[in-house]
Amino acid sequence: MPTERRGVIGALAVAATLAIVAGLVDAVCFGRVFDVFPANQSGNAVLLGIGLGRASAVESWRPAVSIVGFGFGVALGIVLGRRLRRPWRAELLVVLELLLLVPIAVVVLDTSHPRTALDDVAAGLLLYVTSTSMGLQTEVIGRVAGVGVATTYQSGAIVRIAEEAAGRLRPGAPVRVGAAPLLSVLGTVLVAYVAGAAVGSALGDWSGALLVPVGVLGVLGAVLAASAARSRVVV
Repeated sequence: MPTERRGVIGALAVAATLAIVAGLVDAVCFGRVFDVFPANQSGNAVLLGIGLGRASAVESWRPAVSIVGFGFGVALGIVLGRRLRRPWRAELLVVLELLLLVPIAVVVLDTSHPRTALDDVAAGLLLYVTSTSMGLQTEVIGRVAGVGVATTYQSGAIVRIAEEAAGRLRPGAPVRVGAAPLLSVLGTVLVAYVAGAAVGSALGDWSGALLVPVGVLGVLGAVLAASAARSRVVV
């Protein structure tokens, strides 16, 4: 298999894995812990608007905390990404994301009903840290085969897929160069996010649910580290 194609497949595998993690975290945290999404900030923007419209501080503060935490994570990822040298940049960002997810995984594991057991301060702190970890993820991989991808939210991907599909249905429309990679990459990441959310939902009330994305990130970090070490040796 050509080196370039192997690189594209590897990058797509990383993006899909991160999308699965985001879907898992969103489903488990929304359904069992916070009632908001640590990764999907489009959904949180709606929840924040609903809370403000009802003049309800209880319904407003959690989505607001998640939005701020996610934004901080994105900014932190950008700053760290500029300072970290390749080929270890992605690996170190994944490890940091993993370390930030561990506290909420432990809390959920040790608490029978985390939604009601956590007071507002503890819930807010854990939500902020979890959302920060999801924001960091956006800087791990931004493009696959020249296609910009977002592993934590899928609204933009759906719009771009629909635009491309509509363009192809137009009579006499030329086949745009790069259309196939765009559809395959965005479609794969979208399906991966949905699959992660489905698994997270299926885990139900299992207290160890968040150990699954933690384990997936651990495996991903180890694979990336091994790949980086091998590339360094070859060079």
